[in-house]
Amino acid sequence: MSVSRPWYIGRLTRRRGVRTPVDVVAIASQEGWDPLEDPRKLFPKLGQIELAGALPGEGSPGEWLVFQVTEEGRPGARQLRIGPHRFVPRFADLKDLGSVEAARFLFTRQGWDGADDPGRWIVRFAADYALALHLDREQDGRLRCADRSLGKVACMPFEQANVVSQPAAETTQLLYDPANAEPLAVYDWSSDADYVAHVVRALAGANDPRLPELITWLELHRDDVAGRISAIGVDPELAYEALRSGELAARLSADRDVLAAYFATVRDDPGIAAAVAKAIAQEAEIGRCEARAAFERKLVDEKEERQRKLDADLAELRAKREGELQTIMSVREAEALVDLDRRLADRQAATVNALDADRAAANVEMARLRKEIDALQVERQSLVSAVSALRSDAAIREKAIRAAGAELARLASKMAATEGRAALIARPLTVVSASDGKERIDRAELGRRIASCSLLTAAGKEATAAFAAYLLAGEVPILEGPDVENFVRVAESLMAAGRLIPFDADTTVLTPEDLWSRPGSNLPSQIAQAAGHAAEGRVFLVELRGIERSAARHWHPALVALVRRGMLPRPLLLFATLIDRDAEEAQAIPPGACRMTIERAVVEAAGLAAPTLLSGTVNAIACRVDVGERPDDLSPATAVLTALPEMELSIATALRVARIAVEAAALAPEASDAMLKAARRFCCEIGSVRNDEARGEADRA
Repeated sequence: MSVSRPWYIGRLTRRRGVRTPVDVVAIASQEGWDPLEDPRKLFPKLGQIELAGALPGEGSPGEWLVFQVTEEGRPGARQLRIGPHRFVPRFADLKDLGSVEAARFLFTRQGWDGADDPGRWIVRFAADYALALHLDREQDGRLRCADRSLGKVACMPFEQANVVSQPAAETTQLLYDPANAEPLAVYDWSSDADYVAHVVRALAGANDPRLPELITWLELHRDDVAGRISAIGVDPELAYEALRSGELAARLSADRDVLAAYFATVRDDPGIAAAVAKAIAQEAEIGRCEARAAFERKLVDEKEERQRKLDADLAELRAKREGELQTIMSVREAEALVDLDRRLADRQAATVNALDADRAAANVEMARLRKEIDALQVERQSLVSAVSALRSDAAIREKAIRAAGAELARLASKMAATEGRAALIARPLTVVSASDGKERIDRAELGRRIASCSLLTAAGKEATAAFAAYLLAGEVPILEGPDVENFVRVAESLMAAGRLIPFDADTTVLTPEDLWSRPGSNLPSQIAQAAGHAAEGRVFLVELRGIERSAARHWHPALVALVRRGMLPRPLLLFATLIDRDAEEAQAIPPGACRMTIERAVVEAAGLAAPTLLSGTVNAIACRVDVGERPDDLSPATAVLTALPEMELSIATALRVARIAVEAAALAPEASDAMLKAARRFCCEIGSVRNDEARGEADRA
């Protein structure tokens, strides 16, 4: 193979005129054929290259071709074409046939059903010999030699090293690369009638005097070959040749009169004349194709010659134009330098004039400042005198203060001794910060960010949207289930930018006031501090954890009533969680409370993304919602209430559902069914469904 240009192997596709596209598959290396990972990088667009100028029948789709690549066209716009090439036939190992005659019988009469692909084949019929065949698939599905290839069947030595696998193919079909192997013999496998026709066609007529000589020659040839067979042993090839020559001599001798009559009839038969005309037309078509291929090759050569001449002319013209352009650039550069010097001189003169004017103005300003400094010095002297007088008065007052301090210290000592202990100043353990630096978004944007949050599942996104609507509507929902903690972390970042105030409930919490101040301490709790900041418009999310450990049956309904009536700051978003849902207090919470079961709300791999999305990085999802004003007009929810005939709605419950529907519409203004979905879900979670069938429909909604 060539060192300068690599060899490629590819498979032919459907022919287009005289051009046949080839799918490039592999490139040759020292180890064999290496598959190309992306042929489109070397052969743009489709990973194909065209085989131009091929004769009809020279290649069929599916056959393999080994080739080198050449370039055509001008530099920068060259096209790749196939240069030196050879076909690589498929390989079949049929060494059990043992002889040429057995192979001839199989591939010309019986037909071979060991494969489906027609085209070029190398068939091993003996241990050391192989045949080069061109097979066609006939109507019975078997492969037989093509009629056009029977006249020349090459026999060549078999080399196991020439057997290769199909590159980058899933099938087990092997290929045989004969390279430059020379055939040992060429057989004529045409039928006996065709063979006789070949011989007789060379004669002038049935009464030609050479016909008896031909019969005599065939008999002598038979005897000579038979003698050589006896001398050197049994050679299947020589035996087949002797047998065939004898048969032909006997047939020519016996049927010479019949042939004479046959030839006389053939000359006048219109069908034969039509067949001859058809054969002449086919030969003419083949000649035209050959002429067309030769013309195209000549046209390609002429095109290359003209392209080379055009490239030379373009190079000469380019050099000429570059010289002219260089001259023009030199002239333009000189003119630009002169203009630049003139502009610099004008700008320098203008700058000097401006500096002179600024200097004059600065002198006037300095004179004014000197006058002001003199006036200030006079004022300073008067102030120094006044300060001296004040210092004297301050010394007198300081003596009086020291005396009063001594008296106060004495009184304090006396008070401490009287009471027996020092007074302690109480203050809260932690202080809620009022810092506010996160992105502020409206309720519609909050709805869009919930819908696009990658940490939540589909059920989690629906639960988060409902949770936000409940909080904005003045509800204090109770969360329970296995995924509450993860759900709260995501909701905290989406709604309050990390401002979550956790409050652990215990047995000391009996009323809502106990949430604002721990009993016995008279100190404001974190909830009270957050409420103070929320009154100024800052959003806080407050989690009342483990309410079943307190008297939740008493204080939770009272707290919910305060929030619903808008008596607490709207940015203070309160919710509760249950740790033990089976506890007695959890079961004793009055009916009508909004209880949400949180499960499968966060994706399984959320922990991997949490350090990035829930921390202080630039990719974090932290933001704070602008809760807006508390809506007073609930009339848009009337249509939603009429669409809930299966729900048991009192006046109070209807107002709660209406407020939640209005808040859900603000979170999803683009969704026409957001109000109805939120209302159905809320009714299901507070237990306002008439029967089990309706409850199932609400769950599905």
